[in-house]
Amino acid sequence: MSGVATTFVTSLAPLGNGSYTSELLFQVAAPYDLSIELLGVGAAPSAAIMDSPLSNKILVKPGLVQAAYTELATSVSTLTAGTSYTFELRARDIYHNIVLNSQDEVKDVHFQLQGPSGTSPTLVNATMDYRFHLHGATFTLLSKGAYTGIITVT
Repeated sequence: MSGVATTFVTSLAPLGNGSYTSELLFQVAAPYDLSIELLGVGAAPSAAIMDSPLSNKILVKPGLVQAAYTELATSVSTLTAGTSYTFELRARDIYHNIVLNSQDEVKDVHFQLQGPSGTSPTLVNATMDYRFHLHGATFTLLSKGAYTGIITVT
């Protein structure tokens, strides 16, 4: 396995025709190598099967974005009307893998800011900063008061 050092101990289920099946649970998004060895009988050593290892043949992608693991990466408490602010979020799956774009199950990220009563909500499509794995949107707050933010990831 590349990138992440892991040993899987698993049981095999015979299918009755010389084939076997096994299940693995990958939690870290990364490319993996798969090595399969047959245990030796008696004093015989274990030996890899033909074409093993399969190098970089398994690519595990992040799962779906989970709100409970996604983090707001902006820490601003007091804002000034008429000034632009960028709000950023780092999308993560249930195993804390960073989810970047449509290839990783994120198609669109929208930030909506609802201002003080009587003002219209502002909706901004997020842009992606691949250097820091952040989805961000910039808003200019037009009036004083409390604002509520809603972030939608699809």
